[in-house]
Amino acid sequence: MKKTIIILTCLLVQMFILTVSNVSSQYIDSSKVSSDSIPVFDFNYYDKYKTTSLSDTAAIDLALKYLDERKNEWKSDDIVLRHWMVSSGGCKAGRFKDVRFRQYYKGVLVFGGTVYVDVFESGELRDILYALKDNIDLDVIPEISAEKALDSIFAGEPNIKKETIKSYICDLVVIKSIQDGSTGLCWHFYISSTTENLFWSCFVNAKTGRVGSIVEMWDI
Repeated sequence: MKKTIIILTCLLVQMFILTVSNVSSQYIDSSKVSSDSIPVFDFNYYDKYKTTSLSDTAAIDLALKYLDERKNEWKSDDIVLRHWMVSSGGCKAGRFKDVRFRQYYKGVLVFGGTVYVDVFESGELRDILYALKDNIDLDVIPEISAEKALDSIFAGEPNIKKETIKSYICDLVVIKSIQDGSTGLCWHFYISSTTENLFWSCFVNAKTGRVGSIVEMWDI
């Protein structure tokens, strides 16, 4: 049951990335995708594919090479990517490394700006998935501190109080609207509640202090 939840979560994340991305389908390289390269999900999936003969360092180097060859597909010349994580996977065509990059603008994380590069053990490219935010023009100096932003959440959300928080993570992020293309600078909080398995994802405008989206999440 737990593995089924993990698999469904992975699929929902992929669907979310494709939905919120404001780039066109030309950024999805499906040249290597076939019925043989569809990921294999079974009860032994994670044990079977948790290791490959391709090292993480080699996978990152190959991923950077493939990205450099495709820079002409990007709409902006100022897109900056930083390596985020490497994981192992597998499909009928073979084992592969999934190398992930995050997008940054003037040193600030671009929320939702992600690139996935899958490289087979042989070094051959499996596929690339772009979810990049282009044409960003924004001042990234916050006028509201993270502490004041958190106080704004306390003041505006009755279910989130100092005494109900166990811990939180805060990042300064660039947001780009998929509706009108507008950009903004926000503090993004990931808050853990004293209530077991309860979390919140909150955005606060780093210029005005206005509280934006607050999403309640349960880790089941």
